[in-house]
Amino acid sequence: MNREPSTSTRWAGPGVPTYYNADYQEIFMRTPKVNPEGYRTCSPINYAEGLRGDLLMITGSGETNTHVEITEGLVDRLIALGKRFDYFVYPNRDHGLSEGEGTELHVQMLITRYLVEHLPPGPR
Repeated sequence: MNREPSTSTRWAGPGVPTYYNADYQEIFMRTPKVNPEGYRTCSPINYAEGLRGDLLMITGSGETNTHVEITEGLVDRLIALGKRFDYFVYPNRDHGLSEGEGTELHVQMLITRYLVEHLPPGPR
C-alpha cells in the first residue's frame, strides 16, 4: 500500500494494520514471537508515513477477520501523520460486506464514485 511513494488513487477493503485474524494468519506466518520481522513487514501501519495520494478504506463494524479496533489503529496513525484518506464503516457488516438490504450495491457505488472523483481521466 505505502512502501513506495505514489500519487495514484488506492482503495482498500478491510485492512491489516497490525494483526489479521490471528488463527488464520498464524497458519501462514507462524506466531509473532517466532516471526516478528514477518509481522512487522506485513503491517501497513508501519508504512503509513509513505502514503501519497488518495486512500479509501472500507470495512464493516462486525468485521471478524481484521477487527475494527485494529483498522482504527491505522486510521489513528494516518490522522496523526496528517494524511488524506477516506474511511467508511458499514454497521453490523462482516468481512464480505454483504449483509443488509442494498449493501452490495452501495459498496459498488461508493468505490465507483471514489474512483471517478479521484482518478485522472485519460491514459497514463
